[in-house]
Amino acid sequence: MSATKKAANGVTLATSVITAPAPEAKKPEPVKLKFPVNASQVQQWLNANCGGDPSRAGIRPLNAKPTDGPVVPFLRQAKSARAQILEAHLFGFVNGHKAGEPVPLSGVSAYCKTKFGGAYGLNGFTDVCALLNGGFSPSSKQWGIAYAELVVLPTT
Repeated sequence: MSATKKAANGVTLATSVITAPAPEAKKPEPVKLKFPVNASQVQQWLNANCGGDPSRAGIRPLNAKPTDGPVVPFLRQAKSARAQILEAHLFGFVNGHKAGEPVPLSGVSAYCKTKFGGAYGLNGFTDVCALLNGGFSPSSKQWGIAYAELVVLPTT
């Protein structure tokens, strides 16, 4: 589109306006968790994949529930509060939870805060990170072996 305009000093100016196509919207790169996973990375993953809403995220076990012994090998006591918290994260906290199905992150957080109080911690990402890292510290013999993965839950 071209237009002309007379300036105040009597000079005629010609202008051209070219409409450029809008740049294509690029899909944001998915946030990948890097080992060792920390709470900040979990929050970044939630922000990027779930709009920061933990009710849209789940944690899915990568292994079957053991019949005896601790829920994960990096725990020393099979019936401790910590073991029960990790079991709730991996295998659900309500009767009827299907094995292998993701456990909603917000639901398990609320359940663990209510049932275990101080043993659960402030945000619960400590336990999520332990399941993603294979233990609570690099001294764990299983360090580097993930026992769970974060997933985006389907919307209904």
